[in-house]
Amino acid sequence: MRRKKIVPIVPAVPAMTPAPSTYSEPILTPSELAAAIKVPESSIYEMTRNRKNGRRPMPKLKAGRELRFKLSAVVQWMEENGRRRAA
Repeated sequence: MRRKKIVPIVPAVPAMTPAPSTYSEPILTPSELAAAIKVPESSIYEMTRNRKNGRRPMPKLKAGRELRFKLSAVVQWMEENGRRRAA
């Protein structure tokens, strides 16, 4: 008499578990960023546009049509591209 081979049931697709995050920095919306750096929200949108005066635009992340920001990247951009005063 032969024994039946027992095969364990394994799901075809492994369970998706979120990877542990190495960052704890939140991603900010334009209104949250405006409140954090104390400027009007319209200024945030203006600073993200391509600049014709030689200055780099503010760093941003795009989620579809939405803009998002990392505060550390924006602060670094502000330090590198401080306001230039007219001579």
